Amino acid sequence: MNELYAEAGVKVKPPFKSVFLKVLLIVLLVFSLLLAVVSGSSLFAPLAGLLAVAVIYAWPRLSNIEYEYIFCDGEFDFDRITGGAKRKSMLKVDMENVEVIASPERRAEFDNPSIRTIKDYSDNVRDAYMMIASTESSQMKVFFKPTEKMVECMYNKAPSKVKK
Repeated sequence: MNELYAEAGVKVKPPFKSVFLKVLLIVLLVFSLLLAVVSGSSLFAPLAGLLAVAVIYAWPRLSNIEYEYIFCDGEFDFDRITGGAKRKSMLKVDMENVEVIASPERRAEFDNPSIRTIKDYSDNVRDAYMMIASTESSQMKVFFKPTEKMVECMYNKAPSKVKK
């Protein structure tokens, strides 16, 4: 039997809050180092050291976020990769639970403002596909950026649900 398989990955453009946190961490680190040097107090040196460790720990997680999508024979897997190493499964959706997958050009036709649950696994740029899927208790919107091969695989699996 012919199995449909496609995968895609997108690097996320950092949101404003991530950039703001990075700047704040740098400012706090510089301020605490200056305070430790100028005051000569033994209280500020460990504080500056702890802050430096926090910056080293948090920096890769704030600056390098990717999403990976896998479509395998009617099932979607959405994973988040932080720091280039840590992978977390975010969502699994079966094509049977999908109502529609709309291209960026046709999203407005199928957008339903009453759906409150929104999952954004795109690169924070506006031209993402929108999936509307049903869960046990409600509906959700999922935004993602599939490759052309993935769109074709989805269309081959369920042509009535994929709106190119």
